[in-house]
Amino acid sequence: MTRGADPIRILGLATANPEKSFSQEEAIEALREWYSRVGEENFDLSLERCERVFRNAGVGRRYSVLPVRDLLNPRPLGKKNRLYIDACRRLGSEVVKRAMENAGCSFEEIDLIITTSCTGFMIPSLDAFLLAEYPFRRDVGRLPVTELGCAAGVAALRIARDYLRGNPTSTVLIVAAETPTMNFQPTDGTGDHLVSCAIFGDGAAALVLGCRGEGGFALEEVGTRFFDGTESFMGFDLEETGFHIFLSPRIPRFIRTDLIPAVREILDGFQLPEPVRSWLVHPGGPKILEAIEESLGLSPEDLSLSRGVLRDFGNMSSATIFFILERFLKAEQDGRFHGIIAVGPGFQADMAVLRKD
Repeated sequence: MTRGADPIRILGLATANPEKSFSQEEAIEALREWYSRVGEENFDLSLERCERVFRNAGVGRRYSVLPVRDLLNPRPLGKKNRLYIDACRRLGSEVVKRAMENAGCSFEEIDLIITTSCTGFMIPSLDAFLLAEYPFRRDVGRLPVTELGCAAGVAALRIARDYLRGNPTSTVLIVAAETPTMNFQPTDGTGDHLVSCAIFGDGAAALVLGCRGEGGFALEEVGTRFFDGTESFMGFDLEETGFHIFLSPRIPRFIRTDLIPAVREILDGFQLPEPVRSWLVHPGGPKILEAIEESLGLSPEDLSLSRGVLRDFGNMSSATIFFILERFLKAEQDGRFHGIIAVGPGFQADMAVLRKD
């Protein structure tokens, strides 16, 4: 960032979830029913071991488009995707309305809408439906970000920062809407799928950014790093029944050996006048949080906001980081600089630094 440039401030933020929710204990009850229907021999993990995965996931409650037991019923891809579209439109509309109200901003003031989502397929993208519902200008920019997974929320911050640095009188709206539970696969007994079933939930968020106002937090720096040879670390395989997740067990070790050194290198390049005081980390799972915590020399308390969101909502893919940011903005914060990290398919890391004014 060019020192002395107009600060890019967080003007408004809102989050939302579907009405239906379930505790992790209710999820485990549904897990037992699933194993009973399909037969334990068709799963990579024994029921006992899978229950341990659920209990150790750090998740207490999640929100879903459908009741948890309804997820066990097979649905064709088309029907699941229609549920995804309906939920994204409904939740997206809700968070946009409230974020704009919180920002004290009119729809006509928005110059760029960045939408993030990877848990379904929608053409036209969510922003088109938002334009049809609200009085945005007809020349507003539209930028859907659809394949960056959990990193997309922080990537959107990076894109917004770059845009506003070149267009300091503009205002940017970011909208993240995700329904990971719609990718539950009743016939998929792989370990990767079982782990995902223990942590993912549905949610949406909207954020307004602009170079105006005083105080609060400004988006000081952004960075990204792609890691070669990691395409198999995480992602989706598209099959007849929909998206099937794949996750590499190498990720926690890779975070320690490769990711954190890259994060330190990016931070050094920022040349901040003071150390980063706290971190907002996308909670991809407890092992990922532990790896980042150990590698950065943090205490469990340092990542309490990330763990709290994981506990109360699960991993909501690209929307998650904004739930953490919302709690961060409501809490009393010491220190001037605060870091944000998320990782996603590629394998890619995106990060940002907030400055407290």
